Amino acid sequence: AVSEFHVLTNQFLAEYGETVGCIVSLITKSGTNQVHGSASLFVRPGSWDAPSTLTGVKTPFSRQDVAAVIGGPIIKDRTHYFASVEYRNEDQQAEVTAPIDNGRFKGTFPLGDNRTRIFGKLNHSFNERNLLEAVFGLGNETSTDSVGGLNTVDHMRTNINDDITFHPTYTRLFFDNRLNEFRSGPLNEDHKSSADKPQ
Repeated sequence: AVSEFHVLTNQFLAEYGETVGCIVSLITKSGTNQVHGSASLFVRPGSWDAPSTLTGVKTPFSRQDVAAVIGGPIIKDRTHYFASVEYRNEDQQAEVTAPIDNGRFKGTFPLGDNRTRIFGKLNHSFNERNLLEAVFGLGNETSTDSVGGLNTVDHMRTNINDDITFHPTYTRLFFDNRLNEFRSGPLNEDHKSSADKPQ
């Protein structure tokens, strides 16, 4: 869904406040007068992984990425839409090599990561000098980590991240070299992390 990006490293404008590092500015794709779309699939089979050269234990890592985008007109030359969806499923085995208690905690334990991203964009042109854009984003991710190496299964942690964004922008062109832009960006994030001991 990314059309282009711009990296800013210093001398930021006032609109980029509360930032001390670099800023990456993205421009997302928009719909056109023709319906267009694409889809992609990436598969990494964990069954192809070789055993570790140090321990001889096989810890397969598999991933499936699925993505699709579509854009087109609602009203020709006036209103257009663009939408994308991405899904990732990861499954892996973490090997614990901790020698404590005569290696009682050694073994492999399943970890995973499931991620969904939905993006939508609506553009409307009232006329050649008044433009309205609305962007919507929805994300959900559930993952488990903190196990492997010297970290025993007792350290396993489950993370749940949910976020919703809505970003409307109104642009008014007064003259060929003068314009005004009004932006709003409500954001709701919900992060939960648990470290309950597996049963």
